Amino acid sequence: GRPDRDQLAFDFAASDEGRAIDLAWRDAAEGEKRTRTLFAQAGIKPAEVLPEWEQTRRILGSPDDTRRFVDRAMLRLGAPLEASAKAFRAPLRLLPVGLRERLAGEGLEDDFRFTFDSVPRGNAASLHRSHPLVGILAETLLETALDAASAPDDPATLPRAGAWASEAVSTPTIVTLLRLRHRIDTLRREGRGHLLAEEATAIAWAGTPPQRQAEGEAALALLDAPARAIADIVRDRQLALARQRIDSLRGDLETFAAARAAALAEDHARIRKAAETEAARLRGTVAVTPILPADIVGLYVLLPVL
Repeated sequence: GRPDRDQLAFDFAASDEGRAIDLAWRDAAEGEKRTRTLFAQAGIKPAEVLPEWEQTRRILGSPDDTRRFVDRAMLRLGAPLEASAKAFRAPLRLLPVGLRERLAGEGLEDDFRFTFDSVPRGNAASLHRSHPLVGILAETLLETALDAASAPDDPATLPRAGAWASEAVSTPTIVTLLRLRHRIDTLRREGRGHLLAEEATAIAWAGTPPQRQAEGEAALALLDAPARAIADIVRDRQLALARQRIDSLRGDLETFAAARAAALAEDHARIRKAAETEAARLRGTVAVTPILPADIVGLYVLLPVL
């Protein structure tokens, strides 16, 4: 109780508990240092990774892409959206039973009110590409389209082949919707790793013999151009001819797949170089190999408007 008495000193570091605390503290400090080195984003120059950022945005799609997809999907499935001044209403009760059950598992039932704005209004939800409604609609349509046992008259069965007259072409054009898969092999000090990457893209050919006219977004844009219906007999004949010509285009498909794999490898190399950290330099090398043959998901023939 005397104010002039010196405080007693205890050497906690000499105890086992003290040494354990000191060791844990040092480990945490070293771990934080490694984390800062591994994720040293301050050292990344924005201009060097801007292409990947823009490409990611294109792949993920814009709010307009999400709105167009949901609007068309719900209309096709017999439950068209109902618009009001502040929100949209999706009559989920009108959807097929299997789809309703999947949505109910996510808490989506009856009439679902939402908006496509990033900030929801009132009691309306904000609908974006990763929302359960968008994801389940996309999965359902894709799975049904790729299922050989799907009923042709099922509205969820998207046609994977078609022919029409288009204002976007001046000569008969074959467009293939592709699913490309790539194997990514990484070699690091701790061993080898393997990943699988997928992408959806397209190629367009025109002329006789067919020559590649467009690829990627340019080829996909042809499918969005204004279209006009053609006679069924003309459609069937054009699709039969296109299927015969696909075999002769396999070589070009493989060349395209190899080019896409090389571009993916360059993207990985550029990102590692942009990091400019010791951890990044020690990650090893990356090799990307296309998995062949490429999957042709859709085959379409576009004829010039007469």
